[in-house]
Amino acid sequence: MAEARWGVARTAALVSWIASLAALIGCGPKAPDPPPGDAEALGALVGSAEIAWYDTADKKPTGAVLAGVRDGRLVSLRVAVPVADPAALGRLDALTRLTLDGAGWTGPLACGSLTSLTVRANPGFEPVWLAGCSNLSSLELLDSGLTGVDGFPGLAKLKTLHLGRNPIASLAGLPTLPMLERITLHGAEPGAEDTVPPQPALRKVITPESSAAAAASTPAPSSTPSPFGRNEVLGIDIPPPKNPWIPKITAKKGSTAGLDKACTVNHLGKFEIDCTFSIESLSGMVPLRVEIGSTHHEPGVIANVSTTAGKVRVYMPYYTVQQYVEATPGNPVEVQGILEKSWTSTGKLGAYHIVVEAQGGPAEGVVVKLKNAI
Repeated sequence: MAEARWGVARTAALVSWIASLAALIGCGPKAPDPPPGDAEALGALVGSAEIAWYDTADKKPTGAVLAGVRDGRLVSLRVAVPVADPAALGRLDALTRLTLDGAGWTGPLACGSLTSLTVRANPGFEPVWLAGCSNLSSLELLDSGLTGVDGFPGLAKLKTLHLGRNPIASLAGLPTLPMLERITLHGAEPGAEDTVPPQPALRKVITPESSAAAAASTPAPSSTPSPFGRNEVLGIDIPPPKNPWIPKITAKKGSTAGLDKACTVNHLGKFEIDCTFSIESLSGMVPLRVEIGSTHHEPGVIANVSTTAGKVRVYMPYYTVQQYVEATPGNPVEVQGILEKSWTSTGKLGAYHIVVEAQGGPAEGVVVKLKNAI
């Protein structure tokens, strides 16, 4: 037993020594240089608290203040200390993700750039302070003693609202939020979910009772396997895609005129892709190729497609089938999936594609944008 403990200790010491040596010679992750303007504003926001700067492509460090940098700007921030100068938040104009954990916020947030906000353990937090957060799509107000949502602003882009274990008695003060899809209530008073005013896009209000009921009503596994395979980690059959789908793409001839491609791909470390295909005219079915490299076998992407004339269908793999969505003038579409490895049997190593097809005649002014899904 003593020998086993000695072996574990010796192994841990060796790992620590190797990590230290790697950092010393420059092989390990290196913290980025803090962007001067962002560093000054963040310093004013958190006072004398120590700031851990890191590149968002690397592993997140530990600490009370974590500052994530991408392309030389502060884009992600977690603050777990009392804020010193709340007004300094407004100077962080590239910040998209903010977590305030016990930060003691006491007034309106200058948060116009944020798309995601988490406020935790902030007694006395007032929903009216969110009036400047016009770009939020995700909001979590957790464990802050909220009993209602009076004064909640009309956040036009908000999709998810998580109200945690706040003892909310009524949601009658919630305004119409045109894109709100889900509300989560873990500590609300019984019946609070019934006070939600009509919301045009709302799909689900999650409470402990509804979660328990859903778990209890989960059907027994079917003896017929899913045509989309099985997730062995979760132990469930994979459900069909949310979008229409076909078994496979039957290659058709197509052509483009005026194709302009701008593509940046990072295949080292965290996979990142930013591609835009602009097509003056599209006929038939065409694969749009992306050179990614051989290190990524399943590049997950989000595709956004728009057109100024005609209808355009974009295909995206979903396990063993092809899901698709269709864009029309003034109605762009978005779909998430994994790029295909090759269009024909002679696919080029490291070359992937997304397939677009003009429906019912040529389409014009087609724009396809690809972003990494994670």
